[in-house]
Amino acid sequence: MEINERKRNMGMVTQCELLDFKMYSLRDFLWFKQGHIKMKLPASVKTETGIKKLVKTMFNKKKN
Repeated sequence: MEINERKRNMGMVTQCELLDFKMYSLRDFLWFKQGHIKMKLPASVKTETGIKKLVKTMFNKKKN
């Protein structure tokens, strides 16, 4: 690839990495809810409302 093409496609690499991160985060959250993995959470996140708020903030980011 030429240098200009590489620069243009760097955004795609970043997008793929972001999607990977989101998928693994979603998987980990599901496994946590199912009891397969254990995590220590802050008191503000332990309630059902706190978990819903956390998920909203993780996955409802606006794209620039």
